Amino acid sequence: MGAGKKILNGVNKFYGFMTSLGIIVVAVWLIASWMGVDVQGKIEEAADPGKKYVEAIKSSSLQKYSAGTTW
Repeated sequence: MGAGKKILNGVNKFYGFMTSLGIIVVAVWLIASWMGVDVQGKIEEAADPGKKYVEAIKSSSLQKYSAGTTW
């Protein structure tokens, strides 16, 4: 019985720590968003760093070979 209580006590402490950490992260996110920081954009950029290069290539065009130019 003593081991079970120790495990349960440890789980409760871990759960409390994770809950506190989650509340702090959400509070920082809300404050940063309120201050005008693009939090979502930074997260997406960190998750897929090559996306900005792909978008730049997709939106670009070659001036020499624009529409109407024949080969």
